Parts: sequence; structure tokens; C-alpha cells
Amino acid sequence: MKSKHRKAAGRVRTQRYVPDRERREAPAFRRQRPQDVCWTGHSLRPLWFDWRVDAVDPVELVQHYLRGQNLEQLGRVEEAIETYELAVAGGFDSPGPYDRLIALYGDQALHSEVIRVVDAALSSVHTYEDKLAWYQKVKDEALRAIGNVPKAAPKRA
Repeated sequence: MKSKHRKAAGRVRTQRYVPDRERREAPAFRRQRPQDVCWTGHSLRPLWFDWRVDAVDPVELVQHYLRGQNLEQLGRVEEAIETYELAVAGGFDSPGPYDRLIALYGDQALHSEVIRVVDAALSSVHTYEDKLAWYQKVKDEALRAIGNVPKAAPKRA
């Protein structure tokens, strides 16, 4: 295993060398480190292990959320949505990016996306019961909105 040594503020940090092709091919939470694989190639990780916990830095998730807020304030909504989605994909445990995505997708009438984000929020966010009930209410409203799509007008001959 090759390592890069970086000297920062009087201490030496060791970083595992990752070839560029590996970095591009597999998402961080699916990569296995060399010490996680035995000589036969079988994984040494227990089955209940959540890959996201090992690979996603909580500070990085907060930075995605804050960057999304800044982009949204600048009026760059599409970029803000992409940045919030990074925080949601990492399993951010605070309601911030989920609430913003629900609001932005609701404004664009993308009800299926609202339902997807609400489901992610219900599985990841640690909050009080009233907030969880609000998520369920928003999901029910989005399901009703999907069902209330008006029929297309017939073509004129």
C-alpha cells in the first residue's frame, strides 16, 4: 500500500494512495480498502455494516448543505438542488437539505421527487415527532397531487 505523506502544522498525516481510475469508477461508499479484504478476496466487513458511515464525512455533508443555501440565495436553484442532493445522498441527519428540496421540488410541481425526498428524510433525519408527522403530511399531499393530474384535452379533428 503506497502512502502520501503530508506535513501540516507540525504533524505528518498519512493518506492512502488511490489510483485515479479507482477514484472515478466507484463511489466512495462502495470502495473497499485493502485491509478490509482477506487474501482470498472475501470481504472482512460484517453484513450489517453501513458503507455510508465509513466514507462520508459529516463535515462535508454540512458543507454541501451550506453551499446549497448560498447558491439558492444567489438564484442558482438548479445548482443548489444538485448540492442538496449530495447531502441527502450522504444520509445527512438534519432536516435542512430535505426541507429545502421539498420546497424547491414542490414549487416545480415535481411530486414524485418530493415523495422520494420525504422517504429519504423519514429514514435518515433524527428529529421530533411533529416534524416526522409533517413529512408524512407532505408525502400524502404529493400523492394526492399526483392522482389529481388533469386529463389531456382530446385532439381536434
